[in-house]
Amino acid sequence: MNDQTLDQKVQADPILPRILQEIAQAQEGTLIRQGLIKKFEEESKKNDGKSHKLLVYMTKMSHPRNANSINPDDIAPIGSILQSFDGAEVIDLFIQSPGGDGNTAEKVVDMCRAYLSDKGKLRVIIPNKAKSAATLIALGADEIVMGYSSELGPIDAQIPINASGIVQFISAQSFIDARDELLKKTHEAIHENKEYQGYLQLLTTVNTPFVKECERSMAFARDIASKWLDKYMLKSKIKDAAKRKKLAEAIASKLSSAEKYLSHGRMINANSIMDDDDLKKLEIRQLQKNDPLWHLLWEIYVRSEVYLGLNQNPQQIKAKLFESSSSSLTVVG
Repeated sequence: MNDQTLDQKVQADPILPRILQEIAQAQEGTLIRQGLIKKFEEESKKNDGKSHKLLVYMTKMSHPRNANSINPDDIAPIGSILQSFDGAEVIDLFIQSPGGDGNTAEKVVDMCRAYLSDKGKLRVIIPNKAKSAATLIALGADEIVMGYSSELGPIDAQIPINASGIVQFISAQSFIDARDELLKKTHEAIHENKEYQGYLQLLTTVNTPFVKECERSMAFARDIASKWLDKYMLKSKIKDAAKRKKLAEAIASKLSSAEKYLSHGRMINANSIMDDDDLKKLEIRQLQKNDPLWHLLWEIYVRSEVYLGLNQNPQQIKAKLFESSSSSLTVVG
């Protein structure tokens, strides 16, 4: 059959392009992953009697051009998939992400909740890493599902700094602390009648509007986290509104503490959460490594990782995968 005859056959028989598309999807593993997503939804319903809808939001953590961060471009693919979730009793947001824009994180949580039934529940499932703004998303859930490999991270805001042509991300709190330390040493020197002009000179180099923006960034992360915790995750555990609000603020403050965690990439796993008097109040469901549901989630994760690493074009490296049991969208960058 020559090319012309094949084209004519495709036009005359609508089923042929669908079969060809299915073959292409099968080669990429799409149909297998979607089958696993559907199986997870079915098994979850057997466990709790509720209808589940799973949305996979996977990023290639090692993307060389940082096209893997949470950003406004994620809204369209997430919204497109959520349209088929309307009225779901449980939306399971399966997320692997290094973090990114906090404003987008806030919107993602609101969008997911908009498609829940009146008494619906939002769960965030973490197969491996949900860092920074992805941790913020997890704090906006009713429950966080974790396994032995799962980790959250601190939510202290990160500021991009260009150092010798290389962009590095520094905790906003570091700039605030540096300013405060200079002020403290200046006041101490004046009080003790010591040389203080050197400190004053250093203070003149501080970019005050920049530091103010750092303070706002830190306040934003704490505000979002405490608001969500108070409204959702802690609500069923703590009935007293004043106590709930106080605990929500304490957890948000702790998770945003650069001094406590030292590194923005610091691992916060289920065990470390359970060892902390405040964090253990979070609604964490820890699946054991031999749990059938965890096996399904882990296979979805590994297959998604493999897919994002396949057929790489240096100019168009796969950055993200958005997937449900019926839809699949890939972002390259």
